Amino acid sequence: MERDLTQTPAKIGNYYPTLVLVNPTQIQADIFIETAKAIQGLRMMKAKILDSSQPFDCYGKFEHVVDKDGTVKLYYMVNDYKLYYTIARMPKYIDSMFEFTAHTNGKITKLYPNYKEENFSPSEKTFWIDVNGGEIPLHLQPLCTLHNPSLKDIKAFNEAVEKELDYTKVFSLYAINNGLNVDYYLSKNDIEKHFINASHIDSIRRAAISNGLNVLSEKAKKSFVFYDEVGNKNSHIASWASPNMQKYCERFFPENEIDDSNKLQYIKEIAKQAETPDDFRPVLVLESTKSDIIKKVLPLLKKFLISSNYQKFRTDFINDIDVAHIEKDNKHYYVCSARTLHLQNFFIQHSPAFYKTMKNMPKMTNNIFSYTINSVEDCIPAQYLPLCTLNKLTTLPEDITSALSVLKSKESKSLEFRMLEKEESYDFYVTFRSEHSTTNNNLSYMRDIKQTSLSALKNAKIIFHTLEDNGVITIGAYNKINTAKKLDYEVCPLTK
Repeated sequence: MERDLTQTPAKIGNYYPTLVLVNPTQIQADIFIETAKAIQGLRMMKAKILDSSQPFDCYGKFEHVVDKDGTVKLYYMVNDYKLYYTIARMPKYIDSMFEFTAHTNGKITKLYPNYKEENFSPSEKTFWIDVNGGEIPLHLQPLCTLHNPSLKDIKAFNEAVEKELDYTKVFSLYAINNGLNVDYYLSKNDIEKHFINASHIDSIRRAAISNGLNVLSEKAKKSFVFYDEVGNKNSHIASWASPNMQKYCERFFPENEIDDSNKLQYIKEIAKQAETPDDFRPVLVLESTKSDIIKKVLPLLKKFLISSNYQKFRTDFINDIDVAHIEKDNKHYYVCSARTLHLQNFFIQHSPAFYKTMKNMPKMTNNIFSYTINSVEDCIPAQYLPLCTLNKLTTLPEDITSALSVLKSKESKSLEFRMLEKEESYDFYVTFRSEHSTTNNNLSYMRDIKQTSLSALKNAKIIFHTLEDNGVITIGAYNKINTAKKLDYEVCPLTK
């Protein structure tokens, strides 16, 4: 596979070759055709670059070609450069769509009711075509070329780029010797999700190119060439190619409001360091620059429990609560642990209301940050009520976009939604707006919003799992029931 492959011209007539299937069987060809049609329709609709009401053959077509050596190739081509670009720049997503089409497309399932996955292997037979006509495996995207580099340059470049890629863990570095030159590609890691937004991809590519270029000799720098996602020389990702999801993320989760997962992991480690009795479990962590905050918070907590009709409080609150103090990095952390399962669940489920109780008394608590350690031992901001989770590996980008849009439409003057990104999932939460003043009783209002939001997601045909109030994943289809975990039985963390 060479960069300047010429056996497939970059343009055939008025069409840009976009995908190619080599030596297909009939079932492979049928799935390839149906998948390309579906992808073209989705890209036109979501990216809003063309008129999505037009039929497939207005912009795309298929063509069989037999090479001189007898190799049969089925090409999918489009007549618009922007459409070509938005499809060709996301090969790993294309890879995932083949299997999706095989299992869900009505035409395919009727023709091949006994379909088996081994009948079609896109990773071996399907290639995307870069802007120069090169046939590239679906897991690779061009990064740069070193012209006649020294061994010292190659070693330095490899180490600098791999260090950056190891940090993000989305791509690995892939190199091909091409005569005197070395062509570098980004190889998508299988453990990662199929889709990440355009700005994330661009930032990874820019960092990899910059870090590698910085360590090269002056001679190597002069002939260094980098590429955008489809192989344009010395170009970064086209600004118009960002999918709609990026615009939704910018509107829905402003950059200064996205929660820092590293900070949450840090708080979780603080909770683990607390020395608590064996039969207690951390449920609440308070952070402050002052050392006497617990003197203000405990009486407030006592008042909150009484007003929330927590009956057990009257007899055994003192015996069932333990507070550990940890001082680290010039900050004071108070880890509150609960003995009984009943009290643990009560703390977790009512933490948003207790958070607002503290915020409604700024003179006492304006320097306190609070976090909940829920029933699956995740650390989340105390003001968050769990809503649902979407699997990164199996959720289509269109569904993520739709979910963001649905939740945005359900926000109110007092409540809004937040997202925490984990290694394998997007977790969504309901929270009070920071400027909104409320009473403890408005916890029921949060749950009402939770119910209507889950119902709206279901109606939008989004595949998700409900998160109960204590963070436990509900496996199975959502139905309209109260998702607050009952307080009289054991909570069993479930794996995804």
